[in-house]
Amino acid sequence: MASDLKLLWHKNNWIKINRFVFNIQKELVVAYKMGNLPKVRKLQYQLIMSYQARILAVRKVTSGNGRNTPGVDKIIWNNPKLKFEAISILRKKTQHFKKYKPNLIKRIRIPKQDSDKLRPLGIPTMIDRALQTLSSIISWSNRWRNER
Repeated sequence: MASDLKLLWHKNNWIKINRFVFNIQKELVVAYKMGNLPKVRKLQYQLIMSYQARILAVRKVTSGNGRNTPGVDKIIWNNPKLKFEAISILRKKTQHFKKYKPNLIKRIRIPKQDSDKLRPLGIPTMIDRALQTLSSIISWSNRWRNER
């Protein structure tokens, strides 16, 4: 079972998933430039609810430098079963996005570079990181819109 999930996770066509998300982002930019705000809202909703955007958000969270750093809930998505569970959790959280309250962050102090002083660092939970990444997928198209 675990090896099947691992194979399933790695068998995803990441190029196709990235292309799907990018195409909706491009449509978002065009709709915004045309001033079609109802279409912008529809595309934002379509993007945030899409399986492709959710799986891409989980992939980004689980492949970054902080992938082994848990938040206050001490949960790490380090195997495909947990990653697929995270995708379904993201679906539930995005359906009630307006009601969502982020969890507490884990506060630690790390040394400053070139100094003996410590600076505070807040580590959010994995689900908060994934939701933040998912929302940045939408805001990325806004940055792209301003650059072109």
